Amino acid sequence: MTASGENQNEDYLSVSEMALMLNCSDSIIRYAIKNGKIKNSRLHNKMYLVHKNDFDEYIQEHVKKNQGYLNLQETANRLNVSKATIGSYVRDNAFPNAFIRKQTEGFLIPLSDIESFESTIKIPAGFMDVKEIAKNLDCHPESVRQLIRNGKFKNVKNHLGRSYIVSTDEIEKYYEYKVGQIKDYLNITNAAKFLSCDKDTIRNYLKKGVLKNYLYRKKSESYLIHKDDLLRLKETLIMPSGFMEPEEAAKKLGVSVGQVLNLARNKFVNSHKIQRNNGIEIWIVSEKDVFMYKQIKDLRFTPENPGEFTTLDAVNKFKFETKDLIAQVPESMSKTYVHSFLDNVHKMSI
Repeated sequence: MTASGENQNEDYLSVSEMALMLNCSDSIIRYAIKNGKIKNSRLHNKMYLVHKNDFDEYIQEHVKKNQGYLNLQETANRLNVSKATIGSYVRDNAFPNAFIRKQTEGFLIPLSDIESFESTIKIPAGFMDVKEIAKNLDCHPESVRQLIRNGKFKNVKNHLGRSYIVSTDEIEKYYEYKVGQIKDYLNITNAAKFLSCDKDTIRNYLKKGVLKNYLYRKKSESYLIHKDDLLRLKETLIMPSGFMEPEEAAKKLGVSVGQVLNLARNKFVNSHKIQRNNGIEIWIVSEKDVFMYKQIKDLRFTPENPGEFTTLDAVNKFKFETKDLIAQVPESMSKTYVHSFLDNVHKMSI
């Protein structure tokens, strides 16, 4: 570039330089160039350049004239509401001195109108808005609005025409009521522990309507079940002679309650269901079934020759290391018998 060309460009400003002077983003300057507010721009090396005189004209017409005014979006940002809400406030004459200078600019609202409006929207002492209530109750704002619509709060006032504020005393009373109420409830996990059953059993009781006194909170807590319902299910059962509850059988066999119930359904021939006075059916386990299962589980054979092991000893010693286990079997045994022997070892360990 020649020296005269460089001197000529000294009278021009780049997008970044203009944005820096107005303390705004480059995109705002580019937008002003594209919609013609900044005139006579030219491209140089794919970059916009604007003559200083044209930029000064833009400042006089579009920047200084707007000092003391905010457009709808700027007002919305300041009041922390949507642009549409500000538009509705303008239509309701909340900003009496708002005006339209150009259709492309939309409404301009004097700062004095905005400051006056801000003084009227302050929440009175002793009240809370919906967002603050939701934060205190750890719920969604729409849940608070639903409580208001359902009449859970008595001292409620309209605020800004379309929102609510509620007395802090009302919120405190409601909070104390909910906390006191929840103390008498258990979630599904704790209810299952209380009844010594599986969580799916509790869900099934809820589904069938056996447990009727419950609350449903947010998803993270799910159902809360009243202790009275659980106590009713846990009422003392007169156990028939020769039978025991699944929990006792589980302790005797060294397995879980779930495993005992599975055995009762599929293997225990003498175990069966009985009905409590409250109509709930439960399993009772036969002592004979428990004794027989324990016998089979503990079954061992007596080794006849040195170097032989009982099946359980073999499993414990060799930890299913097949090659070592086969090494203890006399060579005279056939291959078929060896595989049969190992199968039996596995079955007996289950």
